[in-house]
Amino acid sequence: MLPERTAIVTAGVDLQDDRVEVSVYAWTKAEECWLMAHQVIPGDPSTPALWAALDGFLLKPWPHPLLGPVNIHAVCIDSGGYQRPGGPALLRATDERVSEDRGRPERSWERRKGRAAEAWDCAVYAVAAIHGLASHGVSLDIEADRVELD
Repeated sequence: MLPERTAIVTAGVDLQDDRVEVSVYAWTKAEECWLMAHQVIPGDPSTPALWAALDGFLLKPWPHPLLGPVNIHAVCIDSGGYQRPGGPALLRATDERVSEDRGRPERSWERRKGRAAEAWDCAVYAVAAIHGLASHGVSLDIEADRVELD
């Protein structure tokens, strides 16, 4: 069950050679969020079976105490350069670094060598999904106000 104050649900997906990992986050005002699930779905990313299993997980409605069933609003996927069978290639969005842009530091996360980072990557992609919605005019705070009015 989603928390009562949930206004938007996003997911982040990290693709590996033998599985996908997906995290689902519930969001409310001021980008407060809760991790609702982290799922590992085993399989070969070059086969339709893995993508069908991922679709099945992502398309499942989440029960909300005020709104009833709520679907995931946005998903960001790091594909590792894989191509979804029957679809366009997805671009890799990892290898975060700290760099300078026009004399200003650009902060980004850099993984320690030898440490797994799939759960962290999923969280970053879920945040990217909420910001992607904002770039399309969806205001998290306005959506949260609507939930409070119901």
